[in-house]
Amino acid sequence: MDSNVILVLGATGQSGLAFIEEALQLAEPPKLVLFVRNKSKLPDTAIQSVKVSVVSGDLADYEALSFAMQQHSVTTVVSFLGA
Repeated sequence: MDSNVILVLGATGQSGLAFIEEALQLAEPPKLVLFVRNKSKLPDTAIQSVKVSVVSGDLADYEALSFAMQQHSVTTVVSFLGA
């Protein structure tokens, strides 16, 4: 299990995509959980990475967000909403 699991909100926006790209280039990239409404807006490089899990959902659905966080043992939340 990864010790650092980051839930990324706003992952399909410009800032979120830049964060994902940089994080995956680290010597020891963290596990990223991308909580998105539209998976098709993510680049293939992000979707195909073994360090990335994509969860489709809506932030208005608290139960779905909470389940995703528990299921993936999220340790950190990063938000690029409105960025």
